[in-house]
Amino acid sequence: EIAEKYRAKYPGQQYVQILHQEIIRIDVVKAKPIVTSSMSDQYLVLTSNGAGALTEDNIAFSSFETIKNIDAYSLNPTEKGSKKVPASNFKTKDAEADDGIFHDGGKETTFMYPGLVEGSLRVLNYENQMGENRFPFGFYFANYIPVEKSTFTIDCDSSVHLLFKTFNFEGENIQFEEKLVKSRRIWTWTSLEPKPVKRESNAPKYSYYAPLVY
Repeated sequence: EIAEKYRAKYPGQQYVQILHQEIIRIDVVKAKPIVTSSMSDQYLVLTSNGAGALTEDNIAFSSFETIKNIDAYSLNPTEKGSKKVPASNFKTKDAEADDGIFHDGGKETTFMYPGLVEGSLRVLNYENQMGENRFPFGFYFANYIPVEKSTFTIDCDSSVHLLFKTFNFEGENIQFEEKLVKSRRIWTWTSLEPKPVKRESNAPKYSYYAPLVY
């Protein structure tokens, strides 16, 4: 059983992240860049406590973003294989952060994965249409829990010139590939088993020590 394999690999973990992936696509329409982000996240439940922790999920976004094509479901183990169970109870509301202070335009869509059990695979795919393209974007490869694979891809029109920087890559197994395909430039960073980030009190912000592209 796959859950047993990961329980042996990561003793004491309630769940692991099997995949963390983002693909940024930049097109040029009427001399204006159009940016779309496609997100994919997969978590494997290892214990009953992990099932409870992963039952609820959310997508946070700003007034400059439009969330589309949400595909959220779980693959729950059965005697004959697995059963696909769609997420339910979708609600969109104003996002609350920073000691109860509401930020202008901040929203979140919340939803639930019913019936998670040990061995369930929780899957979330969605698109984020970015209406304001002056803001920078970045990608974190690691998490506070084990991650099997993280992939960040930028697929852009070759007429668009981007600047990027990498941070905290030292000691990490992160591979970079650049391809030119017709009129497009494609950059891909792939990290296999990035080191989990440790939670420590009074530590600096996550971005100070987690590997990221920005």
